[in-house]
Amino acid sequence: MFGYGNGWAVLLYGMVLLWIPLGPCVMAGLGVASARRPGRLRTAARILSAAVPVVAVGAPAAVLFNLFNPTGAPPNQQDIIGFTCVYFLALTVVPWVLAHAITRVVGARRRASRGAKPPGH
Repeated sequence: MFGYGNGWAVLLYGMVLLWIPLGPCVMAGLGVASARRPGRLRTAARILSAAVPVVAVGAPAAVLFNLFNPTGAPPNQQDIIGFTCVYFLALTVVPWVLAHAITRVVGARRRASRGAKPPGH
């Protein structure tokens, strides 16, 4: 497939290449939706903000940990550390923190525009 020896791996890593530029935008949109008043949209946005990165990180994890080929060699410690730093921290935690920060900023601005007191005051 596509001239590569392992076409499925190319497709799985392709999702990651799409997630790098689009992930922060998607997570920012989910952050704005999470700052809405309580309701179905807010609940769905919060669930999606946790579930969406699973595709970008879960697919390469399945390849790295040989879930599709259990007889393959297990990954070494450097591969696991690299995966944790790049895929987990850079591709999951950073966009999630971005969404969380945007949720807080949008919520604070909406409260300020309404002249309401912040929660807990």
